[in-house]
Amino acid sequence: MNTKDKIGKVLESEYKSYFDKIASKDEKYLNTKKIIISDVDGILTESSSYYTADGKVMKKFGAYDTEMINFMKTQGWEFLFVSKDKNGLEITKKRILDLKCVFSEADVNTRIDIIKDKKSIYDFVVYIGDSLSDIALFREADFGATVNNAPDIVKEYAQYTAKHNGGFGGFADICFYLHNIEASIF
Repeated sequence: MNTKDKIGKVLESEYKSYFDKIASKDEKYLNTKKIIISDVDGILTESSSYYTADGKVMKKFGAYDTEMINFMKTQGWEFLFVSKDKNGLEITKKRILDLKCVFSEADVNTRIDIIKDKKSIYDFVVYIGDSLSDIALFREADFGATVNNAPDIVKEYAQYTAKHNGGFGGFADICFYLHNIEASIF
């Protein structure tokens, strides 16, 4: 069994038992306006890009996050994915739109403005990132989270660090955590 299959088995067993226990949430929970704003590279991907002499041609997205995104949508969560990777922008945009989520090309300053704007609309704003520039975004959001393979300094400022790496279920793990703590937040 290769590493990807082993990781898949671990995630499947963790999340399957959880999904089996989920009961419907009360009306207050479902009516709470909440959004996850997330960087893409290093969160939904393992930060790998494939280059040819013509430039970047592919990114490797993890397969473990899609199911959790779909589940969280049923629980009233909205998603906005952001990226500043100009060379791979069309690849990223295609993947996010395939997930039926909103995508925005945004540098750090634009992301701060986005978070401030969303805080005026939503009851709870989460930011997920994995780089040094994301620390400022954690501070702006109501809740900041990162993946396990983020630099240690980023983990220090995040309110939650996933058990798994970006591209290998880290995003799903963060969503799982948020869903578990929602009863105490709302």
